Amino acid sequence: METGIATYEYRHFPVFGDQSWFNALAADCAGDQGVFWPWHDELMKGGEDAYTREGAIALAEQFEIDGAVFAQCLDDEVHLARIEQLARAASRAGVQRTPTLVVDGVQVEPTAEAVIEAATAGTPQ
Repeated sequence: METGIATYEYRHFPVFGDQSWFNALAADCAGDQGVFWPWHDELMKGGEDAYTREGAIALAEQFEIDGAVFAQCLDDEVHLARIEQLARAASRAGVQRTPTLVVDGVQVEPTAEAVIEAATAGTPQ
């Protein structure tokens, strides 16, 4: 739903080593076939089997996406340059952890209260 009030942007910031980089790449490859958010949600459940190429391909099958296209995307690292660009930009912006939330250009604590406070600061009541 578009309200014109706020936008939500998800940007990769792989901070936990090779697995984080792989997961970002796999999520974007899954996203190419329309399942970024289901893929993301599955990983957030702790599905560590997906942290390997073989596990990710098995997960792709569960989501009924084209496994050959997905595997080729992984092997060619199609999205890696963009993920690297996002990581560098986040580092330059002072991001040090995930999640990091930014409201009107200011980092805020990742709590509903902090986001609401930051989003309504300066808004006439």
